[in-house]
Amino acid sequence: MTGYLYMRAKTFGSHLFAALFPNLGDIFLCGLGESSWRRIQGHHYDSATDFVYHDGRLYVRSCNEITVFDPRTLEKLGGVYVRSDSVRDYLVESPQGELLLVGRKYKSDCKRFKVFWLDSSDEKIVSVELTSIGDNVLFVDEVQAMAFSAGDLEGCRWNCIYFVDGLGEEGDKGLMLFDIEKGQVEHAPLFTFTSEECGRWGRATLAGPSLDY
Repeated sequence: MTGYLYMRAKTFGSHLFAALFPNLGDIFLCGLGESSWRRIQGHHYDSATDFVYHDGRLYVRSCNEITVFDPRTLEKLGGVYVRSDSVRDYLVESPQGELLLVGRKYKSDCKRFKVFWLDSSDEKIVSVELTSIGDNVLFVDEVQAMAFSAGDLEGCRWNCIYFVDGLGEEGDKGLMLFDIEKGQVEHAPLFTFTSEECGRWGRATLAGPSLDY
């Protein structure tokens, strides 16, 4: 089948491109210099929802599991069952190179987000809930999470998660922040990004071979 489907695209450095098709739960990879895509197929009721390239491996989040793949061979290297009560889970690498799992909760939940540090140094992945992400800041939308050092973004408060509450919905509150230490949601103060900062926050554009499958 050849055609256009809604996808989420990410670039990792200058050597790896990846695209996730939420309606299929499949991930397509294309390395620098490759002329075709390689496909990691999702599984019924347990398809992929997010992914990240970390320490030479591809980590894929599905409904109840985090699975590790070799991005070159697509060989499954391991995985761990991670039950989540979140509306949406995100995988993101911190500026210090640590792997984080961010869980977005329902609006009715007073603690809107949970952040876990994922220790993947051994064969098994261990998750530890964090009460602080230090001087880092997270930006979360409906598609992905991005992590920065708060010192690189003037006006941002460290140890916080910025998000849009109810985007396009009735009662939209606009840009909000979740203070991880306090466990509280509040309106985010207005601040202005420089063009360089906007470039770092901007989403990646994926250009690669046509998808024929």
